[in-house]
Amino acid sequence: MEEIAFENGWITRGRLMESAERYGKSPYGQHLKGIADGEIMLVPNQKN
Repeated sequence: MEEIAFENGWITRGRLMESAERYGKSPYGQHLKGIADGEIMLVPNQKN
C-alpha cells in the first residue's frame, strides 16, 4: 500500500523510508527501500 501512496504523491520519500525500516529486512521492507532509493520503478496501471 505504501508504494501506491508514494507513487500518487500522498506520502513523502521520508515516510516511505520509515515504512521500509519498520518492515526491516523482510522482502516487503527491501521492496519499499528499493522504491525509495529509485532502484525499483513502478509501472502505472495501463487501461485498455
